[in-house]
Formats: sequence, structure tokens, C-alpha cells
Amino acid sequence: MIFQRKVQGLFPTVPFSPPIVEAPLRNIDFSSWESLLVTLIGLALVTLIGVGIRLVVMFTIQQRRERMNRQINERLRTLIAAYKTLG
Repeated sequence: MIFQRKVQGLFPTVPFSPPIVEAPLRNIDFSSWESLLVTLIGLALVTLIGVGIRLVVMFTIQQRRERMNRQINERLRTLIAAYKTLG
């Protein structure tokens, strides 16, 4: 069931909605120099951790590609040597 509240004006009834309360941001605080510094250090730390994770993932993918390329090159060398001996 929808609760309705009487409102004067063009629309006689509107669905009930709770009052809008602005909630402050929890971890970002610019009220003092100390809190600003702590907030910036926290953001920098989170950014560095994210960049570090990205670098580790990219390094792992690059190593996998290099390993696959080495295997392909070795197979090509084998095929080239076989064709040289045949003809």
C-alpha cells in the first residue's frame, strides 16, 4: 500500500517520500589542514596500490606473451631447418 500525503496545488495527492537528508562524505574531510593532509595521503596510497596492482598484472601478461613468442620462434626455427635439409 502506498501512503499518500495531501499537497495543495495542481496535484491533490503524491506518493509519500521520506525527507531528503544530505549525508556528509565519510572519508573525505577538508575541515582542517590535518584532515586534508590525511585525506590526500589516503588517496595517494589507494592510487599507488591500484597502480601497483595494474603493473603486476601487465608484467605477468607480458611474460606470458614473451614465453608464447619464444615457443613460436623455436617452432619456426625447427621448420626452417627442416626445409633447408630437404631442399
